[in-house]
Amino acid sequence: MSSKKYSHPLLGLSLMASLCACSPTKAALDDRGPAIHTMRPETVLEKITRPDRNILKAMANIEVHHGSSRYSTKAAIIIKRPSFMRVEAIPVIGPVNFFLSVHEDVLKIFFPQKGTFYIGKATPENLVNTANFFPSGLRIEDLLSVMFGTHPRVSEKNVSLEGSLEGRLYRVDMIAEGRRLQSVWVDLSTHHLVEIRVFNDRGSTSYTARFEEFDTSGSPAIPLKVTLVSKIADNHPSKVIIRYSDIQFATDIEAFTFDLQVPPGIEPVYLDREKP
Repeated sequence: MSSKKYSHPLLGLSLMASLCACSPTKAALDDRGPAIHTMRPETVLEKITRPDRNILKAMANIEVHHGSSRYSTKAAIIIKRPSFMRVEAIPVIGPVNFFLSVHEDVLKIFFPQKGTFYIGKATPENLVNTANFFPSGLRIEDLLSVMFGTHPRVSEKNVSLEGSLEGRLYRVDMIAEGRRLQSVWVDLSTHHLVEIRVFNDRGSTSYTARFEEFDTSGSPAIPLKVTLVSKIADNHPSKVIIRYSDIQFATDIEAFTFDLQVPPGIEPVYLDREKP
């Protein structure tokens, strides 16, 4: 079996208005811009959107804390919202030892050294069971949003927004049918999205993500450090820390980039009862 065609990683891949004149604290808050009571949560969210940044290419150091396990991986990645991903793990010495792609809701993973090629639906369970450096338990769409440094899209209808000030951060709650779906925190001085919290149907926290160390060369800025904390199927807390370098953005990439091909002589292992 030859893995020559997979031997080169994607290296081309990176308030309140013052209530009295004698209150210096409130005056300092006003210096940040518009009076907080006039701000709309819709306006705050608009400032953190990335309509022109659809494809992210970067090198990434991925550190995982899951149960008692600790491990890290360096990888070249390309991600495209809502659900396209390509990952090539890069060992310190030797050829690439891990390839992953998500394309049209199909997950493919290839281990050249083992000669094993997995194909299955791009479900959280399949991702957790085969790619141990992404043990998040998140849907692909949500995972890629977090990796992109933004909040997941909300699919529910009739979502209302509620805004409030928490210290130097502005909090936006997304609510549908009386249930909080997400909360996001935005730094008003920089318009950086710094934290998100996503809730399950029972109202408990499903996962949180923290964004730090922003690259401000573009607008909006993108975080160079992403910390995702969640619970997966085995009910153990999982923390994934992603540190980016060599970030680049693209407007278009050929679809086949996100679709691994089965090497000659390899019999794929299907992860689901039905072939995807």
